[in-house]
Amino acid sequence: MSGPVDPVDPDAADVIARWPNEALGSSIPWFQDQFRSKGIEIDGGSALSRALCRLSRLKHLLDTGEADHFNTIEAAVESFAEGDGADFLSKTLHRGHLAGLALDHERWRHLVCGNPIPTVAAPSSRERNLTWESVLACAMATFCKDVHFAEPDVVGEFQGREFGIAAKVAYSDKKLWRNVRKGANQADGLSDAAVILVNVVNLLPLADVFRTTLTLPTASKVRDFVVAWADRWCSQPEALSAASEWKETAKNPIGVAFFMPFVVESEKQPLSCYYVNMPVVWREEASPDFEFAREFLHACNSVLGFQASGESSVVTEQPT
Repeated sequence: MSGPVDPVDPDAADVIARWPNEALGSSIPWFQDQFRSKGIEIDGGSALSRALCRLSRLKHLLDTGEADHFNTIEAAVESFAEGDGADFLSKTLHRGHLAGLALDHERWRHLVCGNPIPTVAAPSSRERNLTWESVLACAMATFCKDVHFAEPDVVGEFQGREFGIAAKVAYSDKKLWRNVRKGANQADGLSDAAVILVNVVNLLPLADVFRTTLTLPTASKVRDFVVAWADRWCSQPEALSAASEWKETAKNPIGVAFFMPFVVESEKQPLSCYYVNMPVVWREEASPDFEFAREFLHACNSVLGFQASGESSVVTEQPT
């Protein structure tokens, strides 16, 4: 094992994409129908309801060219991340559904409890943690076969190997690597290969990152800054310790990937920038966990361009 490793080598458009306005919120009718068909009410005071309202507001602003006004950058970033996060959540689940993965009633109920939006910081809850499993499974269904919920959390076949994914949400820096090791212990030996996939949004200074991107002149400069910032953040002593430890003890390939959802300013517009960094990868070349993380990153960065018509789907190949 070694680390850290950038799982992709994209140009700026691969991680910072401006999708057509008509794509925004295109899965919301399907999303709301799922709740109605299951008899689950979205409470008006819930985090999901707030995020859906912010998505509606964001779409209105883009359609009309109006501007929103916030007292602080922190408030602006949170509002955008929630609205765009509702789009990300609904489209990820929709694409998973179209790929053949059916979430049961209980997993849909999780979405109306706690805060299900994976792109914003939120308090710890069992429902939020299990929603992260559902998001991972639905994203996996677009590039894996036979995706299902099983130990360690989600299992699917990728490139001829059975992959076990331990889904973790980090809520404190102090417990981050303790939970990573717990995930590794859960996953080791259960599948041909494994990835501990951790959502670290609670640990990221999203407003500070956004503030810096306001000063950068081009999308490529923004992309380079985000990648370099993420690489530095992920270059933690615990990563080297874990790599050394697992190299000696792990039964099968195990890697660690951090999901890092940023908001950046690019071409005078706030945009989502979903990044996946691997602080621990099994080996430097042709590593199965590395390839898995790259496909997961692609699933995250293509989903906002997804548009559905009935039960057919179109993913815009190129952002605007």
